[in-house]
Amino acid sequence: MRFKFALFFAALFLFLACENKKSSQTENSGTSFFDKGGMDTTVSPGEDFFLYANGKWLRETRIPASEAGWGLVLHLVRRKSKGIKENIGRSIVRRRG
Repeated sequence: MRFKFALFFAALFLFLACENKKSSQTENSGTSFFDKGGMDTTVSPGEDFFLYANGKWLRETRIPASEAGWGLVLHLVRRKSKGIKENIGRSIVRRRG
């Protein structure tokens, strides 16, 4: 009997936790999934789509001469690598000390 009660309350809890509540935002809020800030809308997409999609970013972003590329992924990889090296260094110091 206790098992049935526990099962019933677990099912009830899951049902209430998964309830589809409507948010204050509308389904089509007009936002898009990508940043249009780097686009150059003065270029026709039919003429040169690459410049249309990336023209403003290309004009405004300076890639350092020492780098082959530039962007968020490279920044995240370097930051994560630095953190890993620091953690390994701390572990070595702890084992020796």
